Amino acid sequence: LPIVGRVPGWENLYVGTGAGRKGILWSTGMCYGLADLILTGRTEVPGIHHLDPARFQRD
Repeated sequence: LPIVGRVPGWENLYVGTGAGRKGILWSTGMCYGLADLILTGRTEVPGIHHLDPARFQRD
């Protein structure tokens, strides 16, 4: 799965990566979601929360 969202522990670091060979197909949705997150702190892109970089963070 791609990684899309704000990087935990960094105030102004966002990533949109890991789409592999489907990157050109997913790029529009990823960029739309990232722009929403950066500007408003939330997004309406369905399922983007599953791609949050925080999923790799240990508790």
